[in-house]
Amino acid sequence: MKFKNNKPRRAEKPARIVTAERLNELHAMTYAALSLTTFIVTFILSIMLGAWGVLPFVYAGGAMLAILLIEALLRGKLWPFEPGFRETFGHPEISYRILVFCGTFLLLLESAILLHGMMANR
Repeated sequence: MKFKNNKPRRAEKPARIVTAERLNELHAMTYAALSLTTFIVTFILSIMLGAWGVLPFVYAGGAMLAILLIEALLRGKLWPFEPGFRETFGHPEISYRILVFCGTFLLLLESAILLHGMMANR
């Protein structure tokens, strides 16, 4: 019996086994995303709720430190000291990437402040 398509079949991918190392890496990435997102969200929300001056930075820093403290209590280590993140922060283009991220963050912050100011003048 002949088939129309005589191309060889691709080998099926083996099932991805979740090891303790992989699970630890996933936890580290989760806490990294959570702590960085918490800083930004807390900062913007505190400005929108009326905090001005240094207070939004204090609130955002406190929220991020709280997430890091929870991670230290639950995992016993912090995500910035994981080997994968050391390689990322040691990358030659990291300064450019940080500048792009900061520029994006400042653009969002400026937009939030301008919108808040325009809404307050109504």
